[in-house]
Amino acid sequence: MENYFVLGLVLGLIFGIFLANHIPQNFHQVPITNADKEKWFKTLPSLEGIPYHWGGQNPKNGFDCSGLIVYLYNQLGVKHFVYQGKLVYDVSADALFKYNVILEDASSAKQGDLIFFDVNGDSIMDHVAILDKIDKNGKVWIWDATDIVDGININKVSHRVLSNIWNKNPIFGKPLKVIFK
Repeated sequence: MENYFVLGLVLGLIFGIFLANHIPQNFHQVPITNADKEKWFKTLPSLEGIPYHWGGQNPKNGFDCSGLIVYLYNQLGVKHFVYQGKLVYDVSADALFKYNVILEDASSAKQGDLIFFDVNGDSIMDHVAILDKIDKNGKVWIWDATDIVDGININKVSHRVLSNIWNKNPIFGKPLKVIFK
């Protein structure tokens, strides 16, 4: 069974590379709109509690952090992301950070913006969450898909307070979407 899983991953990667080389490259990026963000926040409650699954990108199989973001973009009809100057169908948290957001200060962040974390301190973004709000007590509320946070098993898509956020060196970004010329 495990061999079939690995084979599936390898074939999926090969297929993805093939597709990436056959996607039109005449595009530009624009920030997602407030209406796009509203659609995200109408969709998110229906995803709460769906299990965490590394590499997952849909409600049936579960989500990982970047898979949740990819799914939300797909619900807007956005199927492509930028990676190293080319278009691809799938991205990691790090690729979202490097190629698909406009970096911003925390004080400028708004609902629907993305928050990135370099968990391992290796300059690679390991986690991404969606900013919901900062409440009247200063608590930061997010939506994300994760397995373990601060030693606590979460293993699902959740709407939660992000504890000790400022100790985790968050980086905020305004999400961009691909538009074809």
